[in-house]
Amino acid sequence: MRTWICMLCLTFFMLTGYGGEVKKVACIGNSITKGSRLSHPERDSYPAVLQRMLGNGWTVENWGISGSCASTDSKNMYMKQNAYPKIKASRPDIVTIFLGHDDARKPHQGGLKNFGPGLSMMVKDIKVDNPQVKIYLITPTKVFSKAYDNDDDVIRTQVIPAMRQVAETENVYFVDAYTPTQADGKYFPDGVHPDANGAGHIAQTLYKAITGKNCQFERPLSVPSLFSSHAVLQQHTDVAVWGYGAAGKKVTVKPSWGKAVTAVADEDGQWRLRIHTPDASYTKYSMKISQNGQTIELEDLLMGEVWLAAGQSNMQMELGGFYRTPVLGGPEAIANAANDGLRLYRVPRSDSPSPKDDVINKGWEVSSPASAVHFSATGFFFARQLQKALNIPVGCIESAYGGASIVAFMSPDAVNQYKDEKGESVAKYFKNFTAPRYWEKYDWAQHTPTVIYNAMIYPILTYNIKGAIWYQGCDDRRTPELYKRLFRTFLTDWRDKWQCGNFPMYYAQIAPYGYNDNSAARMRDAQAELESVKDSTLMICLMDNGIENNIHPNDKATVGFRFAQRVLDKTYHMEGINSEYPRYKSMEIRPKDGKVVLRFTGADDGIAKSVNGFSGFQIAGKDKMFYNVKAVEEGNTIVLTPPAGIKPEAVRYCYKDFCTGTVYNLRGNPLSSFRTDTWDK
Repeated sequence: MRTWICMLCLTFFMLTGYGGEVKKVACIGNSITKGSRLSHPERDSYPAVLQRMLGNGWTVENWGISGSCASTDSKNMYMKQNAYPKIKASRPDIVTIFLGHDDARKPHQGGLKNFGPGLSMMVKDIKVDNPQVKIYLITPTKVFSKAYDNDDDVIRTQVIPAMRQVAETENVYFVDAYTPTQADGKYFPDGVHPDANGAGHIAQTLYKAITGKNCQFERPLSVPSLFSSHAVLQQHTDVAVWGYGAAGKKVTVKPSWGKAVTAVADEDGQWRLRIHTPDASYTKYSMKISQNGQTIELEDLLMGEVWLAAGQSNMQMELGGFYRTPVLGGPEAIANAANDGLRLYRVPRSDSPSPKDDVINKGWEVSSPASAVHFSATGFFFARQLQKALNIPVGCIESAYGGASIVAFMSPDAVNQYKDEKGESVAKYFKNFTAPRYWEKYDWAQHTPTVIYNAMIYPILTYNIKGAIWYQGCDDRRTPELYKRLFRTFLTDWRDKWQCGNFPMYYAQIAPYGYNDNSAARMRDAQAELESVKDSTLMICLMDNGIENNIHPNDKATVGFRFAQRVLDKTYHMEGINSEYPRYKSMEIRPKDGKVVLRFTGADDGIAKSVNGFSGFQIAGKDKMFYNVKAVEEGNTIVLTPPAGIKPEAVRYCYKDFCTGTVYNLRGNPLSSFRTDTWDK
């Protein structure tokens, strides 16, 4: 046994090139130390970068806690945190302290007089049981905005001088991180928190302070989780592939199906290139990405069709159930989810005041009970039907956030188009919003302009897709006219930024629900008006899919199927599939009997009624009082009998928040609610 231990130790020393005592570094700090705004803090926070720079023989631990202060007056004083005694007990060789940003925030400035004493107290306390420890006080980095109530003047004129004084008095090291980063504004996206490059520059400064040597920061080779094994790449096109690496050095991408393609990482370490993909098939491919002696290998890649499924809670609703509501047919779909030709990529629900470059998830997953159970039910049923009908691999990307307004999915460029408008402006709808301060929070995060775009759309932008399905609108229903304008701006901006051409967008009309504010019917009108075959912007109708007391209808199989039916018809032009739904066309008063005759488009094969017959039709006369009336079908028309003594002036169908649709065409697609009047617009 002892021999084996010795052999294992010898092997470790040979592999690592190090056989001495390991030195421990404990990094105390705030959200910047923690890496709160980084997509991969475990890789890109400054303690993680410092670990790579120091290499073997060192262990760097990240003890960053968001909001931490040094001031003795603060309830967030670091010494009061549960982590603090653990750090002391670990007896590190080096302690770095990165505090001051939160002490300088306007709400905390009353306690600034106790910042220096608090910092001094911490230094003395750390030394009590560990007198040989080396302590490095790191100044706050420059603040480039007023976000989070930070005050750069206070940092520069009060916090940093206090830190310098403590360093001199307590005989510890003073590290100036302010000066080296004051020209790095672009590396602090929200004005306070660094991106990977900014964190690398902090690590570079700290490394020199600890070792006395210079070390050029280089980002490690990386790709977003979109580029993982099991991915589906859009077939027969030039797909974008991108990532980060060492600035100024060549990156080589070698697909198993073709020639290698190269690019050089720019000054920020970002690289991007395009690779032509073959036609769709179930052939398994691979890809190698390499730079500077590092290699990333992707396996089990398929070529097929890639679709985005985005929106709010009804798109987010999981196949395994959601908010105490089971999905109709969900358990069976989960049990039968194993399908190598269907691949799923789920963007976790998140919001951010600044753009993220990646998301934290499992990457692409082969469809299975384990991967399908938490995936969008609508997205799953849609993608499964598409893959079955096309008989080629299909990849579905879910990016959905419950309760979201459309402005949360819009980019700063799109939202800022409304900054100076009066009346129907975003400023009117979202209190206190003044572009471009898009980090402001309102009643809910998901009502804040751009925050979902930053966290859940920006990281997947330019991944080649065939098209998108969109289920959203409930939270914008009170402002239907504004929604029409926002939707057009949002879609134009997405298409421009995605760089996949005028990709088709299929969207769901909101389903009936008992909102009790008379807003839903007008929103359905607005959504119907957005439809444009010429612009590849097409709607599915869900007039029969609502539940009066549940805003999350459990029949997502029907929603997914209608999306797939529409896509197979209008994008893939599959023979035999007709996805049209009935639309109101005209009304006339029949002279012989005074009855109202309604005509429709999208119902050339005839009109059908639900099993319970027709309902939901109303007629009003000049008094504008609406009465429920009887309806019968006559060929491709519906005939209404007005109440006795009423000369019809207007007709409405299901024109209320909740009403179950009862009119269909012969393809089983429902008629949307409508009205013929404009009395209360």
